[in-house]
Amino acid sequence: MPKEIWSFDKIEELANAVKIYQTNFKDIKINVFKNLSETQIRNAYYKLKREDPGLFDFQPFKKVHRLQFNYSEADVSFDIDFMTNIQI
Repeated sequence: MPKEIWSFDKIEELANAVKIYQTNFKDIKINVFKNLSETQIRNAYYKLKREDPGLFDFQPFKKVHRLQFNYSEADVSFDIDFMTNIQI
């Protein structure tokens, strides 16, 4: 089976897909590269990453720390009453 040559556009598409789906190659296959197998996508990813390590470097979404407030029973009952009386 001849090797497939990846164009710059296809490499960029893979890089964008990795930003969205990380290394979930099954989702990348389903949503982006429908005509390629997961193995082909995985092999291309690791080959391109080895050739250009910076290609897939991106900052994943940072986890946001939630502020925690101490609620009194009155606050909780107000929240429940408020949320149940909202009409949309």
